[in-house]
Amino acid sequence: MWPEVDKHVIINSRGEYEVGDLVRWLEYYDVTEIIADGGVGVVVDRRISSHPPYGHHMYLIHRTSPPGLEWYSIKSLALIAKGVNKKKRS
Repeated sequence: MWPEVDKHVIINSRGEYEVGDLVRWLEYYDVTEIIADGGVGVVVDRRISSHPPYGHHMYLIHRTSPPGLEWYSIKSLALIAKGVNKKKRS
C-alpha cells in the first residue's frame, strides 16, 4: 500500500493548494483512517464550501490512475510538487 502521509501538512501560509500543483490523493474506508486507495494527480480547480459551521476547501483532481476527475478535501491530499507559476506575457 501507500506510505503513511501526514494529512496535516501546511502547504503554504494559507494551507491551500494551487491549480497546477502535483498531489498525492488518498481515499479512506468510511470513517476510519485506513487508506482504501491512492494515487497521483494535478489540481485543476478549487472551491470553498460554505456549509455551516465552517467553510472548507475542496480540490478537483485530475487523477492519473484510475483516470478521471474527483473532488477531494485538503485532508485527503499531500503535495508532491508545486505547479508552474503562470505569468502574463506583455
